[in-house]
Amino acid sequence: MAFIREWLMRCCEEILVRLYAKESGFAFTVEAGDVYWCEMPISKQQLLLVPPGHRVRPFVIVDKCKGGFYGYACTSGDKNLKRFYFIDKKQYGMRKSSYVMIDKKIEIPYGKMRSYYYHLKEEDYLKMLAMTKREETLPLPEELGIGSIVQSEKRLFYIYQVKKRYFLAHELLLEKPLHGAARIVACKQGRYYIDFFSEKRFKVDAKLEKVMQLSRKDCKKLEQEKSSL
Repeated sequence: MAFIREWLMRCCEEILVRLYAKESGFAFTVEAGDVYWCEMPISKQQLLLVPPGHRVRPFVIVDKCKGGFYGYACTSGDKNLKRFYFIDKKQYGMRKSSYVMIDKKIEIPYGKMRSYYYHLKEEDYLKMLAMTKREETLPLPEELGIGSIVQSEKRLFYIYQVKKRYFLAHELLLEKPLHGAARIVACKQGRYYIDFFSEKRFKVDAKLEKVMQLSRKDCKKLEQEKSSL
């Protein structure tokens, strides 16, 4: 059933792309590395605060997503930009050089795309991707953090540290581990032992089900116990 559902979703997505291509009047054959003019993918209220001449800007397309594409916005000015990739106007015959703002990957719905601009040369595209992988940080789910007890593949874990790209966690056990370095917690109407000697690393985009959240006071006590081992 899962396979059939995924296949149907892919078919529906392809149909939407072709329908929008037909209605929009231009060939909607988008490839990674294409630069498209797109209306800024923000709410109508936010868009009204943007000067009319800046509401449509170039975006470098990098991947597909449900209902559209992922891309990085471009600007002709480098003021206050912390992370960017420089596009030399001489290489593309443009009037102005461009700066790709690689600090944030943006979801662009089909309806926000306007027209094709140009395609990045392979060298530029690969260099830009290398910079994004090195510098871009994934968004941290707001509901997860230090003290969260989560479930993964029917096992429970206590998140004790949060990094930019991953969580560090201790596993919860039904029985006290032989080494004895554990603390009892009540969870899911049961009693578990937090195994301080175990360590599990989860990416921030991993599929984790939050079970409960420990208080700051309890987290502090747990860390004090760990440090005394």
